[in-house]
Amino acid sequence: MKECGDLGNTYSREWIRFAVRRLVTDKAKELAKSILDTDSANWWFKDKSDWWVNGNHGPAVE
Repeated sequence: MKECGDLGNTYSREWIRFAVRRLVTDKAKELAKSILDTDSANWWFKDKSDWWVNGNHGPAVE
């Protein structure tokens, strides 16, 4: 649901709102907050600019 929202699905906020209300434990609520506060592509793109340029060939040589 979060990724759908990040990609522009306007209905995902409503879906997420109801899903979050079903959470019971503090840990689950904490995890949901962390997920909602983080861009869904962050795990893939964050701090990986060298990889996107060089693949598995190591850091760029200038």
